[in-house]
Amino acid sequence: MKVFKYKLFRYITVGFSLFTVLVFITSSCEKEKFDDTKFGSVSGQVSDADGNDDGSQMFIEGAIVTTTPATSSVTTDAEGRFSIPNIPTGDVIVLVNKVDYSQKSTTVNVKENKNTDMVIQMTKTDRKSTVDFLLIYPEENAVDQEINLELAWALRSQVSFPDTIFDLYLIESNNAVEKIGENLQDTTYTLSALKYETTYFWQLDLKEEDDGSVIKKGPLWSFKTKNFPDFPVVYAKLDEGIYNIYSLAFEIDTTEINITEKESSSNWMPTYNKTRSHIAFSSNRTIDPQIYLMKKDGKEVSPITKLPNVGFHNQGDGFCWSPDNQRILYSNFDKLYSIKTTGTELNLVTTATLDPVNSEKRHFRKVNWNGYTNKIIAQTIGEKIFDGEIYIMDADGSNSTLLVSNTVGREDSPSLSIDGSKYIYTHDASGFEDDYGRQLNCRIYMHRVDGTGEIVDMSHGKDDGTNDINPRFSPNGASIIFENVDNTGEGKHTVMIMDLEGNDRKEFSEGEMPYWG
Repeated sequence: MKVFKYKLFRYITVGFSLFTVLVFITSSCEKEKFDDTKFGSVSGQVSDADGNDDGSQMFIEGAIVTTTPATSSVTTDAEGRFSIPNIPTGDVIVLVNKVDYSQKSTTVNVKENKNTDMVIQMTKTDRKSTVDFLLIYPEENAVDQEINLELAWALRSQVSFPDTIFDLYLIESNNAVEKIGENLQDTTYTLSALKYETTYFWQLDLKEEDDGSVIKKGPLWSFKTKNFPDFPVVYAKLDEGIYNIYSLAFEIDTTEINITEKESSSNWMPTYNKTRSHIAFSSNRTIDPQIYLMKKDGKEVSPITKLPNVGFHNQGDGFCWSPDNQRILYSNFDKLYSIKTTGTELNLVTTATLDPVNSEKRHFRKVNWNGYTNKIIAQTIGEKIFDGEIYIMDADGSNSTLLVSNTVGREDSPSLSIDGSKYIYTHDASGFEDDYGRQLNCRIYMHRVDGTGEIVDMSHGKDDGTNDINPRFSPNGASIIFENVDNTGEGKHTVMIMDLEGNDRKEFSEGEMPYWG
């Protein structure tokens, strides 16, 4: 974001141009005298027209007294008195100025060798009518503003306000007014973490510093923030016991955006559709994990499923988009369903077969639907979390073929390449089998769907003592996005990418369950 800095005067004062010039003209600069010029003098006492609170007279000290035509500039003493000598005879205008008072002008007739004494009463200025708020930045009705934005303003007035402060109010579209700054002395204020595509209104109160009374309320100014960015990556992050969904770009210094921050329930497994306009995700808003749909900015959330996305070791993990963006494929115990994104037309795709060895029931877990080959790759799992197998099948559930058998150690997270010729999955190479799902050396592997060629270990650059989990191909098929975590389960979860040889591993953000749309 481009940051604008201002060196502002707190006040822009006008209205004293005449006496400012006259201050520098004094009677010490004597003019050439002519024989026919005659002189007199003027004196007087300046007081407040309203007097003191007890009704007594209030004399004004420090008032500047000048004349027109110009002669001398003098200042009233503690009793409000002044005296100006050597004034040419005739009609002269006596001008009196004092901060916070209206200028007073009186015409007197100066007589030769005589002093004209006068009483001058001044009236305090109505400061509300003499002050205006000047908008500096952003300009009124500005659009395409950053979500971190500096506000700047000034005062334009005929009098100064040396002991004043500001209160700042912000209104988000049609929401309630919120006081975001109180007793501000500066004329700038930085807003942060605003919402995208949102109109904001802001307003200032000018207040007396001593008692907090409002001198004047400023105008209502507005601006609109820029459109929600097209961030390619979404992921979940645990915030104080609740999962929220974030989006992020890969550019350096890009700020992540929490798009479910106002929810009190957990939201996880975010998955973009092909156009990156909507995100499907799991949430426990109705206790059992259901699948929901929202726009990429977190707005317009709607439920899709009524049967929960659950099963053996499956708490909202097993779903994906159809290639045409119209349906969601998801698992419910031993059933694999597809349903329209409107929540209608629930169709049964297939049912998991019994384990051929011990005839135990198996459930579906992770799934992925390839648009090029129109094939589905799916994980089935038994009652033990390390009892996993991976199958590939046609989109209608037919022609199911075993790709990865139930070997020693945990298998997980199958995903097909863009052209459908290869697939990736994870396996704990240590062979460790823990009832709670802990893995000691989980690695990402890639193999051809037709079974030819070698199985490639993509995690050869992984740090010892960590697991690579939840892999997905990038949209262009040239990279893999995944999650790396300490194998104790207590370290941070990190979103990373690498190339198809397992090289050039890069860390981008703390997060879990990443998806690159």
